Amino acid sequence: MHVKNNNIIQKKLKATSPFQGKRIFCSVDGTAKFIVTIKGNNVLIVNDRTKVTGLFKKDKLFTDDPGEIEYRRYSHEYFGKYYAIGTDYFSVLNAENGEYRYYTLCK
Repeated sequence: MHVKNNNIIQKKLKATSPFQGKRIFCSVDGTAKFIVTIKGNNVLIVNDRTKVTGLFKKDKLFTDDPGEIEYRRYSHEYFGKYYAIGTDYFSVLNAENGEYRYYTLCK
């Protein structure tokens, strides 16, 4: 009896995230802090009140944050920019005025 060898080849997604591991970002006045952990294309964003998970897809971050989901619902075009993460900064869109709140690496 001949057994066909079916090898399953998984395509590994190229990580499009700005860094890997955990980084802590603080506001200028030090009152707000976000812990951002990135493993592959998966993201975990934690602050004192919330825990948000996300995924990088084609250089854009999509999360399960209720504010982001609401923003996507009413936006005609969505660019995956509710949260912006760089190697040394983190920012969150303020939906009320359309500006970002910026956070830098904690010292």
